[in-house]
Amino acid sequence: MRHSRENNAEIWERRLIILLISCLVLLVAAQALMLKDSLRYYLSRVDRLEGNSVLTDQPQYASGKIGDEGSFPATMLDVFRRHKNVTLRIVQPQTAKNVYITVNGKLSGDFSRGEVVVSVYNGDYVEIDARRLNEMGRFVINAPKSEFMFPDDGRILEGRSELIPVGKVRLKE
Repeated sequence: MRHSRENNAEIWERRLIILLISCLVLLVAAQALMLKDSLRYYLSRVDRLEGNSVLTDQPQYASGKIGDEGSFPATMLDVFRRHKNVTLRIVQPQTAKNVYITVNGKLSGDFSRGEVVVSVYNGDYVEIDARRLNEMGRFVINAPKSEFMFPDDGRILEGRSELIPVGKVRLKE
């Protein structure tokens, strides 16, 4: 009886070792397949979703009154970071109270005065929230070439009823 228990334990131990080695080989093989771009698209959901918004469409407009001067307060930590100002102007229509600028998903200004000056930092992601704009909107970015690598100065963006990506800010050193 005791001898059969030991044999039984050895059999299960061998099976577990084989299972562990098989899982390890499978893991290494899957990682090796991920090195090939054409296969990675099918194996990784992240690569398929890259560049697409995975968040649900939530309103990104101010629930309260927007400041009278059109300025939006910076957080305390942002004061110490190196920043530059970029100006976004709305060309068509002339003004729009229901079109906003978002920086990293946070409200940073609106086009009620026709243009918005926004302080941005290296790596910030800027968008124009034109989801409430019923007509085609045309926007111009003014970012001095001496200070910005991206966005390009004079770039024209168009859109209607959508989030219009300006892109990731890259400052010159």
